[in-house]
Amino acid sequence: MTRPARELRRNRPALFLSRAPRTARPTANRGVTSASFLRRNRATNRSSGKLQAPLRPIPGGVSQMKTVRRFCAVAAVVALVAPVARAQDGPKPGPEHELLKKMEGNWDLVMKFGGMETKGTVVYKMELGGLWLTGTLESELFGSKFTGKSLDTYDATKKKYIGVWVDSMVTQPMLLEGDYDKDKKTLTLSGDGPGMDGKPTKYKSVSAYPDDNTIDFSMYIGDGKEPAFTIVYKRKK
Repeated sequence: MTRPARELRRNRPALFLSRAPRTARPTANRGVTSASFLRRNRATNRSSGKLQAPLRPIPGGVSQMKTVRRFCAVAAVVALVAPVARAQDGPKPGPEHELLKKMEGNWDLVMKFGGMETKGTVVYKMELGGLWLTGTLESELFGSKFTGKSLDTYDATKKKYIGVWVDSMVTQPMLLEGDYDKDKKTLTLSGDGPGMDGKPTKYKSVSAYPDDNTIDFSMYIGDGKEPAFTIVYKRKK
């Protein structure tokens, strides 16, 4: 081997060592902090005396926040619009409710039962979107104040009139349902309610409307052929 060749081989390591160090390739951000960065961060914390958590990138953080904000906005709109939609889709008063609406106003009454007679008043109002007729009756019974509450409506699903009655002498409601006879101008309801002994009893009520200012009411209990009591309502002038 010639001398120049030997010299070149002998000096080869020096040639490699004299090369500039390779620049480290930037690594892709995988959401994990390198060990060297953690060591430098801890050293900086010790020198400054402050505790600092290492910075970690949150993958997709900005887009996730935007998604959450959009979801909250949509949920708020749905919460505001849903009650309005339900109200718009709710039942509306029909022609059958007109019978009940005619009873609105203040009335005087005379109740007769067992050879006794008592007087009182009742106030009827159409409420709850014009679907229910509410009534408040006040009178005296057996020497004590007597108060009763009524709720009447027309159930379009059953195609029946519905009546609910409670008063200051019972803790159970009377539930009645039935039909209106246009020819006889009579509303007949039947159902169950508490008896004088507290046990469930059959009831039937008959309300006749001879004119817009008079109601003739009769209540039958059990299998009775005669009314247990009657009430005549006269509209106050």
